Amino acid sequence: MVHDRGKIKWASLMLPEHVTMLQQLFEEDPPVEKPILSEDYLLEMEYTLQKAVSVKEKVEIEYYSGGNVKVFIGEIDKIKHNQPPVLLLRNEHEHKTIQLNDVLAVEILIDQ
Repeated sequence: MVHDRGKIKWASLMLPEHVTMLQQLFEEDPPVEKPILSEDYLLEMEYTLQKAVSVKEKVEIEYYSGGNVKVFIGEIDKIKHNQPPVLLLRNEHEHKTIQLNDVLAVEILIDQ
């Protein structure tokens, strides 16, 4: 499996002025409205989440946070059914807690 470092591999080739300009550009993105998901899609997502927890597979989760759609790739440690329900996620770099009602899409990643 190829491990791509994304933007990190290009950081050494960029001037500090370019880095600050790119950071400003990303900060200026207009906020996105949170999409409304259908009942069928929510049920399908719930099934996928339960399956990912039971087989301990790596997942890609799109979630809404602060006016933006973000992506997290890692494993689901646990689904806590308190008020509001949350997902406890982890990967090799970080641990993250995401409210279940902020999750927009879930995909199980198959290692090849």
